[in-house]
Amino acid sequence: MLGGDGTNGSPATAWTRFNRPAVQPAAYVGPNQIAWFQFAVRAPDAPGTYRIALRPLIEGAQWLEDYGVFWYVTVLNPDGTAPAPPAATSTTTVVASYFGPGLYGNRTACGQTLTTTLQGVAHRTLPCGSAVRLSYAGRSVTVPVVDRGPNVAGREFDLTYATKIALGCPDICVLSWTR
Repeated sequence: MLGGDGTNGSPATAWTRFNRPAVQPAAYVGPNQIAWFQFAVRAPDAPGTYRIALRPLIEGAQWLEDYGVFWYVTVLNPDGTAPAPPAATSTTTVVASYFGPGLYGNRTACGQTLTTTLQGVAHRTLPCGSAVRLSYAGRSVTVPVVDRGPNVAGREFDLTYATKIALGCPDICVLSWTR
């Protein structure tokens, strides 16, 4: 937890409330004008490298089209040295399916418009924009989480059409997921 207003166990870092970093300082921002906001981030107690993701939202309207802004914050050890590198990666075999037909043109849960060229996956719990490395039949891709799903028990991911084609896998396949 990297920010909050001091309630519900969140650190008091002047964010307007947990998971809501800031509000626009002016009621209106016109063409070619700039709006800004400022906030503080309290580093976690444990040394390590943390990814902070911010995604702009037009309140009550829609998510902006991009994946947002990502900062990597490195918390040093008490003696000022860099923390140990993260644990080695692991590879898991998972079942994935393909989604898209009948849904093209709709917004994904992460705010993108689903098209045949959108690369990404749907996952039930990984945060939007998280990078996922998948391999199938000698091909590998790293794509973002762009939606929620799959809704079929036993399947870990739903692939967009572009990801399915990039991997060369059929509508349902067994992939290697490297974490």
